[in-house]
Amino acid sequence: MNENIRKKIVFIALGLAIIWGYYNISDKKSDNEIVRQNNQEQVLSGSKTTTIPEKLIDVEACQKLAWGRNPFQEPSKLTPKTISHQTYWLLSGIVYSENNPMAIINNKSLFIGEIIDDARIVNISKKNVTLDYKGKKITLTVAKG
Repeated sequence: MNENIRKKIVFIALGLAIIWGYYNISDKKSDNEIVRQNNQEQVLSGSKTTTIPEKLIDVEACQKLAWGRNPFQEPSKLTPKTISHQTYWLLSGIVYSENNPMAIINNKSLFIGEIIDDARIVNISKKNVTLDYKGKKITLTVAKG
């Protein structure tokens, strides 16, 4: 493509962009101008009723929604949410040796006698791990995958 053709394409694209911008931006009134115009019409007609433009947001309704809280509110003034804590253990792997077996539970390397989430590791075998949690024996098995 030679220089003259490139210049003509750029010139035509620039002209189209200016025309598009003129028709799409200049004809639209802002929301404030529309509200101002509606209020002036009401004053001139003597109407005492107030109309609310469709684009206004009901703040109280939005605050009731989960995503509608004030992002500028200080964290100390926020009400804490209670989260139910459910204990679970995910056995990812076992590194077994006769002298010092190790289990990987919840992405932590643990040995016999160590505690994870209030559960003590009682036994580590080649295929499973036994935990003592509040007096109950729980057996974890490595998931195949």
